[in-house]
Amino acid sequence: MIDFPRSKDNNETPSSLKFVMFSRKSGLCLCALTLCTLAWAGYRPLGTPTEWTFTRPTPATNPANGEKLGDFQPGIKVHVLESNLAQNTWLVEFRRYGTSPIRAQVAIPDLSVADENAYQRTRAVIDQFPLLRFQLETDDPWPEGLPPYAMRFFEDKPVLEDGTKENPRKVFSSNPEKDGVSWGYMPLKVSLDDTRQGGTRIIVEYWNKAESHKSTLDPRRAYTALRENLDLIENAFGTGQGMRARTEGGTGINALGDDAENFFLPNDIRATLRYRNGEYLLLELSSFSKYTPLSPEDFSPERLHERIRHNVGVSDDGEHFIEAIPMIDQGEKGYCAAAVIARVLNYYGYEADMHAVAKLAETEYFGTTRENILDSMRRICTSTPFRLKELREANYYTVKQKIDQGIPIVWLIPGHARLIIGYHPESSDIVYSDSWGPKYAFQTMTYEECLNLNRGMYILEP
Repeated sequence: MIDFPRSKDNNETPSSLKFVMFSRKSGLCLCALTLCTLAWAGYRPLGTPTEWTFTRPTPATNPANGEKLGDFQPGIKVHVLESNLAQNTWLVEFRRYGTSPIRAQVAIPDLSVADENAYQRTRAVIDQFPLLRFQLETDDPWPEGLPPYAMRFFEDKPVLEDGTKENPRKVFSSNPEKDGVSWGYMPLKVSLDDTRQGGTRIIVEYWNKAESHKSTLDPRRAYTALRENLDLIENAFGTGQGMRARTEGGTGINALGDDAENFFLPNDIRATLRYRNGEYLLLELSSFSKYTPLSPEDFSPERLHERIRHNVGVSDDGEHFIEAIPMIDQGEKGYCAAAVIARVLNYYGYEADMHAVAKLAETEYFGTTRENILDSMRRICTSTPFRLKELREANYYTVKQKIDQGIPIVWLIPGHARLIIGYHPESSDIVYSDSWGPKYAFQTMTYEECLNLNRGMYILEP
């Protein structure tokens, strides 16, 4: 069960902070007091503001020597010079007319205390999404690595989807209805994903057309409720980043569409809602400060070739293979082609989702036609630096050459799509990968067996 850092039912100010009277001429109480760093740091302002007006007495210290300065009092405005998230402090400057400014270190304000009205307007809504509440109220919302997340969120043993037990890259909850319930809506899947840019993401998958038989959820109604509640929290705390930021961060691929709708919440949370009518409904929670999408220059053919050629490693048994291709578990549905294409795009650095690719390829529960697989890849190439190329000869030398360049091969066999990701230079075996989780990420067969199954090899070549 999730253990929340502290209850906010009484909206009490931490008893460790002692407030005293002050002189408004300086903006600070000059009597000595103890500055106690907040042990609980939830509801931090999003990012680092340029200015801040205190609404409660706030202890301050000299940043040079730690000397106690006193309290900044309500109504005092300071300029925020820098933020230290590790220490939960701001370096601020109080500018005074005709005299030198005062520089001080203060604890980063807790918005639920600094603006109690905002918290009161949203507390009931926040309580109905325990996973989001935890992220809003913890002192470390985005620790490095997946094990801390799995321990914090998933009461039952998480299921590995990508990586190894010692170094997991993606896991999902074995009890999503408990771990991901939000505003009364039960999701199909809750994942922790550390395979993409910007650190770990929490992905709550509410609905998709291929698994609609597993859910009683009305996706349109759920989308409206999710959107309204996220908007309510964002507006209450004033953490919005403007209309332009609301739609930033899509796939960057015209054929897939940029369906991202972002909401910016306290405590470094970027909530991205993705919805396509009749196709899918997902919510991603990620770090606002760590989100660093690749630039258009990073997708130039020259940069891509340089970036991916370093991804070829050698296994303990001597196979040369492309490392770090993200795993996407297609589950029981026939989304092999959609998963394979999304994995390739994720590997290259695009924010592509299996369900968005499935929409483009007109994938149904039982699979995707060959014509739609090829057409979807052609359409993806129209707004990316790739060209779709078929390896018509499909000889071992050609496969080896592409793998050495860091280019995975989309491999079509009867009734299925998978990736060729490596080869053995002595035995001439190939390494292939299916989209069913880590047990299927690295498999081998002889090249003769490969040719007997082959119905087409294709690459998205930079």
